[in-house]
Amino acid sequence: MKRVRIVLSGASGYGAYYLKLLSGQVDPERFELVGLVDPLVSSVDLPWVQEQKIPMYASLEEFYREQKADLAILSCPIRFHKEQCLLAMANGSHVLCEKPLVPTIEEALELQEAARHYGRYLGIGFQWSFCSPILDFKRDRLAGRFGKPVMLKTLISWKRYDAYYQNSSWKGRIRDASGNLVRDSVATNATAHYLHNLFFVMGDEMGSAVLPQRVSYAAYRGKEIESFDTCFARGQFAGGGEFLYIATHSGDEEMNPRFSYIFENATVTMEAPQNNPHIIAEFADGTRVDYGAPQSDASNAEKIIRMLDAVADGAEIPCTVPTILPHLAVCTGFFEEAPIFSLPADRMQRETDPAGTFMKGLTQDCLTCYERGCLPHEAGFDWAYPETTFDPSRAASCRSQAADGLR
Repeated sequence: MKRVRIVLSGASGYGAYYLKLLSGQVDPERFELVGLVDPLVSSVDLPWVQEQKIPMYASLEEFYREQKADLAILSCPIRFHKEQCLLAMANGSHVLCEKPLVPTIEEALELQEAARHYGRYLGIGFQWSFCSPILDFKRDRLAGRFGKPVMLKTLISWKRYDAYYQNSSWKGRIRDASGNLVRDSVATNATAHYLHNLFFVMGDEMGSAVLPQRVSYAAYRGKEIESFDTCFARGQFAGGGEFLYIATHSGDEEMNPRFSYIFENATVTMEAPQNNPHIIAEFADGTRVDYGAPQSDASNAEKIIRMLDAVADGAEIPCTVPTILPHLAVCTGFFEEAPIFSLPADRMQRETDPAGTFMKGLTQDCLTCYERGCLPHEAGFDWAYPETTFDPSRAASCRSQAADGLR
């Protein structure tokens, strides 16, 4: 079996996690890491890379001047995603690019067309859309096992401290210092997996996602950032059922991702209090199905393995540009259709070790909304503003071009 030649762009942050997955979760007989790209190559201290004597390069251009790769894994900052995708495909590489792919639908469609032009695969690294627990669950939903959807809801409260934003030139930014659109936020980046998954599991094919008809939404910030660190959204699907998405970085408690997907015949849950929680379906007749743990290293590595399958054998990729367009359209509406409100200053409290600002009681307010299936203003919280309702198909900046991808 021919080994797939891989170049990895990005050695720190999530790029370091890719190295962990490659070195510990992927069959070494299936790939060869032929290059590691990072502008700070002189400061990278990675024992596995050094043991394997993997060549290091300061730029992707430098790598392609010397080598070729079958697959480029891109874990660089968001502002470089588009140009590195285009560069990799032009040099004959298939691409697995970390989420978010790009800030706009127009750019996503441009990359889709480039992939078609070059005859390359372009996978987007929403790892839940690649992992067996989610795909097995979705396969059962498509088979009609759960019946019609009623309410799909998810909640995340991840505390983000000052350093999270200060150590980056783009986190929490709508545009970077050069004026390039970034649109980083709790919904587009850190907890994007869980919003995207609401649309992905409702897609009418294994590799598709559905665009909700209508979204009511409010965004808040408690940090000193351009973008928002807290958001609440509820929407309706054309075929029936609703979704509720709640995410914050300004909550005063850590609460790992949890969801409850309620259908006619079953409730499918992933509960946050457990370590490495499993997706469990409880049916009305008492039947219980355990789909496994989507947050594990083994599940996260499946996006690499499925890309290797595609490159080597032409296997289908479950998360591509059309798959991410509903999430991108909804997030476009978040930025273009509604204001960003400030969380109440008199309820913000400072923590010093590490340093960060959080709103007292916000995590419990989020949990109340999650349990009731409502939005903050509907719940009557005195800090909440009325939500804005918009149609995601109108929020897209290139509606006519996106029509086919937003079915």
